[in-house]
Amino acid sequence: LVGSEMCIRDSSDTRFMVFTGSDTPVILIVESELDGILVDQAANDLISVMALGSAMARPDQEAHRILDKSEIILVALDRDNTGAKQAWEWWLSQYPQARRWPPVEGKDPGEMLRSGIDIRDWVKAGLDTYR
Repeated sequence: LVGSEMCIRDSSDTRFMVFTGSDTPVILIVESELDGILVDQAANDLISVMALGSAMARPDQEAHRILDKSEIILVALDRDNTGAKQAWEWWLSQYPQARRWPPVEGKDPGEMLRSGIDIRDWVKAGLDTYR
């Protein structure tokens, strides 16, 4: 669990990285930790962020507890075959509050930023769409 401070993790640590900058019941799921840091910096007052490390990763008990209590889960996995197709079906089957919110103008938030997309505006649009 990561609050407003960063922690260094061992490369063998397979737990999800969770950024809890907000008390909101909305969690945005991304694949990479770097994308998690990017989204957290842009919108940590609006949402919490969970970085999986891989599209095929599944929540451990602690992550499941956090996800289960959430009102909305915005699943923003990479726009590729693994993230967009295979993993999405699993998320929807496990969490009825999951909503697909794919990156635009790029395969992930990092590419979105490089394409000129405002990450905060993208997060706000997801909240407006599903609230």
